[in-house]
Amino acid sequence: MRRVVQAIRNKRDEFLFWPDEEEKKEIARRIEDTSGLPNCVGIIDGTLFPLAFRPQTEDAPDYKGRKFLYTISSIIVCDDQRMIRYYVAGWPGSTHDNRIARNTKMW
Repeated sequence: MRRVVQAIRNKRDEFLFWPDEEEKKEIARRIEDTSGLPNCVGIIDGTLFPLAFRPQTEDAPDYKGRKFLYTISSIIVCDDQRMIRYYVAGWPGSTHDNRIARNTKMW
């Protein structure tokens, strides 16, 4: 598992990047054509990743999510073709999506 995770992380910059100005315009055009939303280059959503075990930290209760026993919360931004363009992960499961989004580089 560690080798797979490391291999994915090594390829991250090759496949996970924010679009340049030209690509932003193209994505925004496609999104506006299909949904009517102008100047939109990404769709953002939060998700929870369940943990197999209780975290061994003092703040373990903070990792209790509303859907699973213990979770890690994340924010993922995709373009109109479902390509992940940005993500942040590792927040405790009880953290609200808005708080996570406000603390990203993207914000």
